Amino acid sequence: MLSLVILALGCKGGGFPATLVISDGSGEKWSIADLQSGQVDRVYDYNEEQYDRCDGGDPEKWCMSFQATPRSGLDGRREVVFAFNPIGSAGAADTEQESTVLAAVDFDSFEQIWSFSRLDFSVNYEQEEPCRWDEADPCAPHPDGNELNRRTCSIFEAHDLVIVSEDASSVTAWVADSRNARVVKVRLDRTNTCAVVEDYVNAALADWDVYITPNSLQRWEDDDGEHLLLTLKSSLEEADFLQEPGNGRGKIVEFVRRDGKWDQLWEFPPESVVGPSFVNAPHGVMRTTGEDGLTYVLFAHSLGMSTDFDAGEGGSISVLRIVDDTPVYLYDAVLTGKDPWTYTRDVTALPDGTFLVAESGCVSGTDCPYETALYRVELPLADAEPAGRTGAFESGGDEQVLLEVEAIGGPWFSSQEMIYSVEVVPW
Repeated sequence: MLSLVILALGCKGGGFPATLVISDGSGEKWSIADLQSGQVDRVYDYNEEQYDRCDGGDPEKWCMSFQATPRSGLDGRREVVFAFNPIGSAGAADTEQESTVLAAVDFDSFEQIWSFSRLDFSVNYEQEEPCRWDEADPCAPHPDGNELNRRTCSIFEAHDLVIVSEDASSVTAWVADSRNARVVKVRLDRTNTCAVVEDYVNAALADWDVYITPNSLQRWEDDDGEHLLLTLKSSLEEADFLQEPGNGRGKIVEFVRRDGKWDQLWEFPPESVVGPSFVNAPHGVMRTTGEDGLTYVLFAHSLGMSTDFDAGEGGSISVLRIVDDTPVYLYDAVLTGKDPWTYTRDVTALPDGTFLVAESGCVSGTDCPYETALYRVELPLADAEPAGRTGAFESGGDEQVLLEVEAIGGPWFSSQEMIYSVEVVPW
């Protein structure tokens, strides 16, 4: 492993004037926080705001929190869109309770604007593809279907959503439907809780191989078409969607829709001459433009410094430069000092060009001996030079470049149980 060092500039530990939305994956909440003071201002508590789904007086019920994103909605309304998954005794028998809920609320009042937890394939797809539904209720799975059919016709542990468009009557969004191993484009009537499936991308429709668990999603359009950038956390030799989330052998992929068809534009790491290559349990992907005008992709390489796939400890932030629709690996940034990152989960840009890194501590917040926190760091983009490594995870790190960085702020918000995502409020 090639090692480099970049020293922090500025005053270490200083706050930065930004408002954040922080999703606490195990704490059943997301929070609105002030980075300047390091204080939480308000909390959206699922046990209170979604009482029937996440509490209901049943001690076995709880809700896992995924991505929460602030955005300017219709007519400039300040919103937060988010995903959460009810889990517990009631979920075993209740399809809707077990399905992920995608929702939007008012940023200031927490008043719910819309939500959905079911899918309607009947408008645009035949019965056998990709699921079967009940003719009497297209939003319900087919009564004679098996467990796989039931889950495929709903949303199962969706981790992220991106709004595409909206008007007074409907919202269109892409959803990272993680445990169904696909991303789904839906159109929701604001008065309904069942969204019509407009499009989807999975192994049957694109060069996806058997990668599963898409957990972070970005979407944009340009002259080339509509693009989707994903982290795919795992792969399976045979895709079995009923298994526990796979083995950590993940990829970063970009898809583009051309001539009515989805194609894979690139994958990282690319296949090597000796066979498949992977990164280790990737999360939280983002695109940004460097001072050189080139596109860069950063992602949380959650176990990029560990000793085995989906095991051990040691996280990093991987940085890629996109040249002619090809990812060029630059480095894996790791935190110096006595408390290195153990499970990085997200990375987001601040307005001054520095970055916030979300450290989860562990894959979950249960019995985790490490601290969850946010850190502010500098990550070189235009000044970084490729070292001829592939960036693929291997025990020993032979294909990785290790860039040691110091925190110029943090740790912040360690009172959270497990930070899953962090987003900067855009207003």
